[in-house]
Amino acid sequence: MQIGVDVGGTNTDGVILSEGKVLVSEKTTTTEDVGDGVFNIIKTVLTKGNISPDKISSVMIGTTHFTNALVERKKLQKIAAIRLSLPAADSLEQMIGWPSDLIDNINPIKYFAKGGYEVDGREISKLDKDEIKKITEEIANKNYKNIAINSVYSPLNSEMELEANEIIKNIIPDANISLSHSIGKVGLIERENATIINAALANLAVEIVESFKNALKKLNIDAPLYISQNDGTLMRPDKVKQYPVLTFACGPTNSMRGAAYLSGIQDSIIVDIGGTTSDVGYIKAGFPRQSAIATDVGGVRT
Repeated sequence: MQIGVDVGGTNTDGVILSEGKVLVSEKTTTTEDVGDGVFNIIKTVLTKGNISPDKISSVMIGTTHFTNALVERKKLQKIAAIRLSLPAADSLEQMIGWPSDLIDNINPIKYFAKGGYEVDGREISKLDKDEIKKITEEIANKNYKNIAINSVYSPLNSEMELEANEIIKNIIPDANISLSHSIGKVGLIERENATIINAALANLAVEIVESFKNALKKLNIDAPLYISQNDGTLMRPDKVKQYPVLTFACGPTNSMRGAAYLSGIQDSIIVDIGGTTSDVGYIKAGFPRQSAIATDVGGVRT
């Protein structure tokens, strides 16, 4: 048997599935403490179905907490943003077009450094290790721990981002570092924006994942925990700690996947009508097709 939980801004829903059928379902009001909410809904469905915790083979949770944190400007961390691009791309400001209240909230310090690639894979310039060390020491002196690294065309070659990551980790071992090649597509600004948001959410991600784990522990559920991401698949908790931004829009995605799964229709248009908004998506072979255009989240183009 599997447990599914959807933590929304207003309500938290829980179900128990067995062999593709919903055995038990319940809805409660979302609590301020996300761990308490997950504990309560799972306990409710187990009790309602008279099901023992040892019968559960996996727990899957979808949450809007990371999206809400960005939109509401809550629990975001101050960040340092490093772009590997010099001598190119320095005329294009980092965090351009961001809402001023969000910028004030995360209080960024921004750096340009040598590095990056041309579209054909040639180096714009070599990574300057001494330059990265100097930048990192300045970040450490200002007591910043959440860092976003973005190299031009890093989805084509991630080597410089990974090298910069190692240098920073040697100086700030407990830094939370987000690397753009793991998060976004080729577009420089959108990928950089998503990486900066990811870095600002890193501490909240650890807090929420640990609260989920503690809830399962208190319920005596010894089963794998998965958290849904916005491409219609699941992530293990450690990946969520690294990439909380990948959960954005997982609510509508969950609705789309669920509709396709329960109806048995693999190709369709799904409309998810909520209390505030309606979301529309296209399911192909049971999975949502990802949009090729940029998306605005909390006033930021990603």
